[in-house]
Amino acid sequence: MTTHPDKILFIAEGQLGDNLLLGPAIRAYKQKFPNSLVTVLIMHRRMYTRDSGPSGDKLSLIYESNYTGTSEVYRNHPYVDEVIEIDRKTLRELKGIKRVKAEWACISYVRKQKFSAAVCTFPSERFSTLAFLSGIKVRIGDKDQKLSYLLTNIPEKCTKDLNVLEYYCCLLEPLGVKCTSKETFFNISGTAEQFADSFFEEHGISESKKVIAIHPGASLKSRQMSPQFFAELVNMLVKKGHYDVFLCFSEFDRAYIYILRKYLDRPIPEAETTVPELAALLKNCSLAIMPDSGPRHLAAAVGTKTIALMQDFAGKRWEIYADESRHAVIMSHNICETCKRDGKCYGYTPEGEIYGSRCMSSIKPADVFSRVESFLNYKYFSETNENK
Repeated sequence: MTTHPDKILFIAEGQLGDNLLLGPAIRAYKQKFPNSLVTVLIMHRRMYTRDSGPSGDKLSLIYESNYTGTSEVYRNHPYVDEVIEIDRKTLRELKGIKRVKAEWACISYVRKQKFSAAVCTFPSERFSTLAFLSGIKVRIGDKDQKLSYLLTNIPEKCTKDLNVLEYYCCLLEPLGVKCTSKETFFNISGTAEQFADSFFEEHGISESKKVIAIHPGASLKSRQMSPQFFAELVNMLVKKGHYDVFLCFSEFDRAYIYILRKYLDRPIPEAETTVPELAALLKNCSLAIMPDSGPRHLAAAVGTKTIALMQDFAGKRWEIYADESRHAVIMSHNICETCKRDGKCYGYTPEGEIYGSRCMSSIKPADVFSRVESFLNYKYFSETNENK
């Protein structure tokens, strides 16, 4: 099918990484069909910031975006015309007739937009059901879901076959769209750049040393390393003396950072940021270190080298970046017996611990420190990749 939908709806997960990785697919579509109207509907499992939500009627669970939190990805986006958001978490908390009315209000809202096609980016029944009940004639999505019969066009490959970025691009094949470039991107505002400049100036961080950002947060606590882990890594990096190291985090990470501080040999700079502010900080770093998280993809989108600490079973879907000279992955290998049985990590944490699945304990601070040293100093890398 190569018809040209005048209005296309991309139904997306609310996570930061998902929306950044969706960028190349949207770019490819808009470049092929420049006169079409592109809308992204973000289905939030949780809001990225606590002040996200509709600017008007606070009871609305579906609304035009005010571009806070995750939706900052689409502020002044060159290929997206409008963004709609659904607070899925709050919707699920409703019971009985209130839930039914709220669900139908969301469907009615989308139905009134009269979209020609919908791309269900996540293999979820709620995505395909929304597209179907909204009367959208062309519905594209993954075959690996229970309600795949609600879709009209299904690519041959699915999430099990590809990493997430490749999968998003593959979804557009029924529309005759090919992604010739899979490079992600993020537009940094002047205000965010000023924030970064002020932060570096205030803390005496300069280009005389290699700057390392550590963002320990993630959407799931099981994906994080313990605060003690990152504190030990920071202590090793600071003691080396070759690096300026700082912590960056969101408001959801405050409790974690509070614990981490207790294990530091000495205080280091910290920045609690919005998404654009984080992007501006990361752009000015030599390296960013974090778990499998949205900030990892944000760092890659602004051109900064990354080291990601990941659960073993996350590898196929989330390694993403082929250039190992810029984006390294340190994978856990101490896999639980429960996880081994069906090839999926259930994120069980050791008894008495809050952060980090059992398998993540196989990664040691010394392993990461060694990778940092080779990443930023090893002669294998060319001079152009050595530093920004």
